[in-house]
Amino acid sequence: MAEEQLNRREFLSEVRDSLWQTVRALLRPAAEEKLEQLEEAVQVLEGVRYVEAARIKELSLLQITRKQIGKQAVLLYQAEGQLYAVSEQCPSCGTLLYVNSYDCKISCLSCGTGKKWLTGAGELSLRRHPVKIIRDAIYVGIKD
Repeated sequence: MAEEQLNRREFLSEVRDSLWQTVRALLRPAAEEKLEQLEEAVQVLEGVRYVEAARIKELSLLQITRKQIGKQAVLLYQAEGQLYAVSEQCPSCGTLLYVNSYDCKISCLSCGTGKKWLTGAGELSLRRHPVKIIRDAIYVGIKD
């Protein structure tokens, strides 16, 4: 009898765990969609608008692509499986950054700082822009 109760408890425990997994699986897409909508609302309140900057096929793995978006110069690159968009101006002194494709490095020649874009190593702090990929287009968030 005691063994049957133990088996029932294990069974009920498994049923409970399975139900929670099912509920989480069903609610996750809706929660992610709501979170995305909330992020978009915050960006609108902050004055961020998304502008098409490039097509995915335009980017290559080891290169940086320069794009002019309105009055802002932006550098697009891929690193560690993620897409980045950064301002081409040094956040410290405001001068244009120098891109050395051979060393995969972005540098500020005025400040003497730099950063390797593939590894993130270096002391230069880059000003990042939010990025969205819709179909095969890359959209960069720019503050108005």
